[in-house]
Amino acid sequence: MVAYANSVNALAIISNNSDVMIFRGNWRFWSSKDLSFEKLTTREFCRSALRTHLGLDEKQLALFATLASNNGFIPSEELASFRRRHLINQYEFQELAEFVRKPHTDLVVEIFGPSANEDTIRNGFQDGLDYYGADFIEQEQASSEEPMLNFLKERGKAFLFKMWTGVISHYALTLIDLRDDGFGAEYPTLSLKLILREAAIAVYHCRDRSSRVFVTKTSHTNGYAERTYALEFPQHVEPPTPQDIYSTDSAIHAKLADTKLKLFCWIISDNLDHRQLDAIPPKLMPTVATLYFLIEHQVFELFEADLLLYVAYEVVFKKYDMINIRYPKKLDGRAFRVAFLYNAISQHVIKSLNVAGLDGLGYPEYPQFDGVRFHNLYRDWSRGDRNLEQIQPWRIYANIF
Repeated sequence: MVAYANSVNALAIISNNSDVMIFRGNWRFWSSKDLSFEKLTTREFCRSALRTHLGLDEKQLALFATLASNNGFIPSEELASFRRRHLINQYEFQELAEFVRKPHTDLVVEIFGPSANEDTIRNGFQDGLDYYGADFIEQEQASSEEPMLNFLKERGKAFLFKMWTGVISHYALTLIDLRDDGFGAEYPTLSLKLILREAAIAVYHCRDRSSRVFVTKTSHTNGYAERTYALEFPQHVEPPTPQDIYSTDSAIHAKLADTKLKLFCWIISDNLDHRQLDAIPPKLMPTVATLYFLIEHQVFELFEADLLLYVAYEVVFKKYDMINIRYPKKLDGRAFRVAFLYNAISQHVIKSLNVAGLDGLGYPEYPQFDGVRFHNLYRDWSRGDRNLEQIQPWRIYANIF
């Protein structure tokens, strides 16, 4: 169970087996005994807190578990004999942990006494150590790649870490189902396009880079499916190594500024010129990139893209009264879907900035959007009553039409 949880990058193991406290992995340990199906709540056990409380490292914890276990690795009478000889309180875990921590000249003899030379005793003891000491984590990366994994951890690049190690990734957790053949169905396809290009940049310098496995859910009625996706790579710009692209050195960043922007543009579209985005105010740049992507895939009408950019402009530059804004009396169904899909794709685009090494450069960390303002203006703009003067220099997506 633990091996499987590690292989699929599981969020948690739900069990009532205390052995789970011993094993390594990035999953959480949730109690099946305390699980409430009505409230969807349970108790969580903290494995690191156990190690800290006992004062044991991972190797010592394997010995501790072997001596405390009733799994049958060691005959019960031998364990009882050990506890009588070495522990004042035979069932006190702190005393057992203290025995494990102290130095030992001949551990097997200290534990088993006269029985230490029996093959069944020694073999059972070793089986227990092997069982509890197993990390169950596949170490497929060469040692030369370990510094890379450490680097990505230190930079907090969780997505890149997963792509580099090749673990199966869940991509459809934010599935949008609007019960409409248009926008609801569009989202999984559109978001996957961005994610696969992000993955290509993440693994460009990886030894095994041809494909990655994702668990996807493409509609409300379809179940989750595991699928291998071939990755395509940029042809006109070569991604730098992760150490360079995510370097905090100002000189390296200045040298790679154009390259990073080109990579971001490639994630969005094969046709987007980085110089077009470079001329747009940073607070509006992700908005324009999102609209370019959606217009190129023929999802929005031009006036809808213009209105989204106009609202972003008003939000960024505080061009309207946000305190006393009136609420719309009626919501237009299409406007609702447009706003919902725009915000979802915007979040992916903002993540793409991170993958391209452009995070922390003044770009917003969330979509620049006001739904109330958007709905108030939608009907007028749909009828041709539009104000394009302020946003005209940034309408680079208009040429797609």
